[in-house]
Amino acid sequence: MVKTLILLFLAVCGWAGEVHLDLPDPVIPGATMAATLRIVDPPANPTSVEFPTVAGVTLALAGQTSQNTTISNGQRTTTISVGLSVLASQRGAFTVPPITVVLNDGSRMQSGETRLRAADGDARLTGEALAEVVFEPDRIVPGQPTSLVYRLYLRRGEVSKLGIAPPEGCITLGERTMAESSTVDAQGRAWTLVTTTWPLTLATPGTYTVRGQQEYQVVVGDNFFNQRAKRAQVAVAPATLTVSELPTTGRPEGFTGLIGPLSARASLDRERVSAGEGALLSLSVTSRQTDLVKRPDFAIPGVQAYPKTDQSENGTRTFTWDLVPSAPGRITIPAFAFPFFDPGSQTYRAAQSDSLVLTVIPGRQRDLGIVGQTASPAQPTTPLAVVSPSLPEPLRGSAGTRPADTLAWLGLIGGLGLGGAWTLVGHLRRNRRGTHRGHSLRKAGRDPLALEQALRALAGAELSAEQRQTQQALQQAVERHRFGGEALPDLEAQIRVLEHVP
Repeated sequence: MVKTLILLFLAVCGWAGEVHLDLPDPVIPGATMAATLRIVDPPANPTSVEFPTVAGVTLALAGQTSQNTTISNGQRTTTISVGLSVLASQRGAFTVPPITVVLNDGSRMQSGETRLRAADGDARLTGEALAEVVFEPDRIVPGQPTSLVYRLYLRRGEVSKLGIAPPEGCITLGERTMAESSTVDAQGRAWTLVTTTWPLTLATPGTYTVRGQQEYQVVVGDNFFNQRAKRAQVAVAPATLTVSELPTTGRPEGFTGLIGPLSARASLDRERVSAGEGALLSLSVTSRQTDLVKRPDFAIPGVQAYPKTDQSENGTRTFTWDLVPSAPGRITIPAFAFPFFDPGSQTYRAAQSDSLVLTVIPGRQRDLGIVGQTASPAQPTTPLAVVSPSLPEPLRGSAGTRPADTLAWLGLIGGLGLGGAWTLVGHLRRNRRGTHRGHSLRKAGRDPLALEQALRALAGAELSAEQRQTQQALQQAVERHRFGGEALPDLEAQIRVLEHVP
């Protein structure tokens, strides 16, 4: 009876343990490859392994068995690793049924079903290393997101630093990420794959190429005494990104440079009010370039609209108005539309909110006054007497002679002629000098679109080395703000350097 209870207890404990089958991906058809069976926290020592029958796949014991015990947060975990071999006779996808582990107390543990993929290995993987870099996608328009993906395959060894970097002038759209995985070559040998990804975009049309040399090191030697680190290099095949101009065909009026995706949503805090009361209209636009979203013009007959301060948070810009209707009725608030360029379809589209209806019911007429003040009663007003000016009669015999009408006309014509000549001279001088580009930069303030236009106008000006460097730094700051979401820094010092450029 006691023995039965012990076996039952061990069997219950065995249910708490786990069995995992780790297979290479893919398994190369015709090549015997290594696999591992991990037995976690068995209630007793394993004595044998029972393999299921799988058509086209053969599993068997191979290699050595090892045991590892770890303690984390006071919890003890024991893992027994059993070496296996796997051989697939054909390509395809297979399901491996549970594998049974028999323990020395008579209890059993089972793994779950496991998926196995049999396919050819990567024939490109030869030697010790392979490095490749790609843009995904490799053709964009200014402001459209892309990713620079760098894949480094190592048969063995390690790297100290990466051999490539994003192109100069790019705008980062997030943190760089790195992930490590494994793959196999055509012979079924395991390789380590390190994938590095940079999310980015560019603001200037053109062609950008990334290439380089990747250095890595491997440990060579048969034993501890003759092992040494050997350095080697592998060339990185170039990758090219094409940044195309935004198309002019189909560009809608009012386009401000927004790149999709884009969405707009309008709402009222209440849809039914009394005459004389107000409602709050909110319009939220979600985009990566919220600073390029401008407050739309809003005017509806019979409604006074009072704009409130804009709010920007987490890629959404919200505009609000206090609406005060002047008379009862049904007021339709039309949809708001924001044009943008859709990189997926390479066309211009518009994000449009829903139209809304505000119902205004009759209410008690009230006089509005300033809060905290009492309106004084109306006082009767006395009409002002109209005083007609009169001139004294001239003294007899002392009246001067009047200038002739001809002289007055001549003076008027001469004055107009001089004014026109002066205006013409000023116009000719302005045409000869051109627009004062530095003043345009000062007038742009912190408007990203106006700053962009003013900086483009500076491209043809004769600039000193300091002014050219300042213009480039300011251009990069505006582009990172427009496309990368970075806040505009204090621009006063840069504008001061450039504001006197003619």
